[in-house]
Amino acid sequence: MADSDNVLTKLHDLLVYLVPQLNRFPRDQKFVLGDRIETKLLDVQESCLRAYYGRDKRPHLIEANMGLEVTRHLIRLAHALRYFSHHTYGVVSEKVDEVGRMIGGWLKSVSGTAATTSNHEGQPAARQRPGLRQSPVASEPRAGQPKAPEDWRSPRPGGPLESGVPAETQHPLHGQAAAA
Repeated sequence: MADSDNVLTKLHDLLVYLVPQLNRFPRDQKFVLGDRIETKLLDVQESCLRAYYGRDKRPHLIEANMGLEVTRHLIRLAHALRYFSHHTYGVVSEKVDEVGRMIGGWLKSVSGTAATTSNHEGQPAARQRPGLRQSPVASEPRAGQPKAPEDWRSPRPGGPLESGVPAETQHPLHGQAAAA
């Protein structure tokens, strides 16, 4: 464990832990997926160093944030392919999340607003990480969806109450009289 708790030290600790794990990948993936993960993390570290020593920090931090997001997906893929054990994946994910929170906080302090990226028109666009969805309130419909009618439990047209056939003789799925 390092003495300092800045993002550069955390990235260094992550790389020190991760590189030996990547060397355990199968030979055919060590130089493809493993190298890609390592390169992306080194790019994130370089972007953070450029932000640390440069005057215009925001573009470098946005680049670091995007590189870390790509790294997250590559690590998730490596785990799905069973190149990481559950324990290793948990440790790596925790370290990557910690670095991400630190970069996001740094970006927020530099920008003065929430950590956002800009869309193709130069307008700020909110960033949402896949997999972290807010669950809607059960009583409220989602945006763009009609509200369910109050009588949603009422029988459908032509159902058991309107067909004139006793319910016990109707087919359970179609509501029509069962063939005898």
